[in-house]
Amino acid sequence: MKQSDSIKKYTSIRIKIPEEYYDSAYGIIFLFDPIGIEEKFDELVVTFLAENFSNDILETILDSLKKVFDKVEVIDVETIKETNWNEEWEQSIQPIDIDNKIFIRPEWIKQIDDDKRINIIINPKMSFGTGHHATTRLVAKLLLHTVKKGSTWIDAGCGTGILSIIALKLGAKSVLAIDNNDWAIENAKENLKLNSIKSGIELKLCGVEDISLPDVHGIMANLYTHLLLSNFEKFYSSLKKRKGLLLASGVLSFDEDLILKKAVEVGFNHIKTIYEDEWCAFHFSVK
Repeated sequence: MKQSDSIKKYTSIRIKIPEEYYDSAYGIIFLFDPIGIEEKFDELVVTFLAENFSNDILETILDSLKKVFDKVEVIDVETIKETNWNEEWEQSIQPIDIDNKIFIRPEWIKQIDDDKRINIIINPKMSFGTGHHATTRLVAKLLLHTVKKGSTWIDAGCGTGILSIIALKLGAKSVLAIDNNDWAIENAKENLKLNSIKSGIELKLCGVEDISLPDVHGIMANLYTHLLLSNFEKFYSSLKKRKGLLLASGVLSFDEDLILKKAVEVGFNHIKTIYEDEWCAFHFSVK
C-alpha cells in the first residue's frame, strides 16, 4: 500500500443557516454521522470522513434541513487530506487573553509564565465555547467581576465547560453545568480532566426546560435569544431566594430590546450591558 493511500481524507461542507436554528439543525445533521462541526456567523462547517460521504448524502441532508428551515443553502464542498486538516485546524486555534486575567489555550500551545493569570486548557471539538466566540468572552468578562468566593452557579448551555471552569477558578463553590448535546457533555468531561478539576462541577445532559433548577447565587446562560426569552421565569425562580444574578449572552445587538423588556417584566434589575462586535451580554440581578 502506498503511503498516500493510508492518509485519511475529509469532506467539509459549508452550510448557510441562521444561528438561531443551530440547535435544531444539529438534530438533523447528527443523523448522518459527521466527525466535526464548526460554528461561524450564520454558517455551519460540517465535516465527514470522505469515504462515508456522497452527493446523495449531501442532497438528503439539504432536503431534510429545508423541510424544517426556509433559509438554508450549501455554500461550498471541499475535500481535505488529513495532514492539511490537522495542521491548518491546530494553527487556526490561537490562545485567548481576557483582560490580562484569563488565558485560554488548547493543550498543544505552551502555558504562559504568569502566575497572576488564570490558565485554562480547552480542546475545542464540536461543542460551543472555546473563547474564540464573542459571547463566550463577554460572559467571561462579566464573571471576573461577579463571582464571589463560595458562591453556587448554574451554567445553562455549558458547551465545552469553559465558563464553568472559569467560575470555579474564580472562587465559586460549585457549578451545575447543563447541556442538551451529548457531544458537548463528553467534551466538557475531557476539559475538566485537562484542567485537573475533580470536583465542584456537575455535568448533566439535559435542556433547561427538562430540569428543576436549584437555588443558586448566579446563572450564566450563553443561549440563543428564543431560549433566553422562554426561560427567564425559570432563571428568576432559581435566583430569587439568594437574590442572585444572571449573566446572559448569545444575543445579537438587534435583539437587545427584546431581552431587556422580558427581563424587566419578569422582575430582574438591569445592571449593565457589554458589547463586542454585533453581540451583547447582560448583567441582571434579582430585585
